[in-house]
Amino acid sequence: LGARDKEFTVNVEFTAPVGALGAYDVVNSTISYDVDTGVETISPVWNDNKASVQIHLRHEETVTFTNIPYGVTYIVTEKDYASEGYEEVIVYSDEANKKIDADTPNDTVTITNTKNSAVDTGIVLDSLPYVLLIAVAVVGVVIFTARKRSRREY
Repeated sequence: LGARDKEFTVNVEFTAPVGALGAYDVVNSTISYDVDTGVETISPVWNDNKASVQIHLRHEETVTFTNIPYGVTYIVTEKDYASEGYEEVIVYSDEANKKIDADTPNDTVTITNTKNSAVDTGIVLDSLPYVLLIAVAVVGVVIFTARKRSRREY
């Protein structure tokens, strides 16, 4: 029952790899990503060894990141839409690692938002017994009145 035209805000945060001396490596490459609105880039100047981007996606839209250096780790989060009735599930193809490396060159992250709620049919079952009781009473009055009339006619 989710709205197919609703925009969901997704945040992707990249962290530079830790080098041999325990300090973060410098990331000099520009990361590109292709979303339905066009190709965007993340600058090679990272703050505190991190870079993040906020993306707005709708139903069935995808985003593809390219030129991510090996060793860079990533985390994908989504704004909380629980108050609107949505449940989110984020699935990483490399759940344990979340790192760009030669072992998993084509990492994927799938976000599924589900909205399960009752379909409003217009029928309220809480009042059904009372409606049935009134209907039985009306039918009883009609039958009682019809019997009285039929007895008077003879």
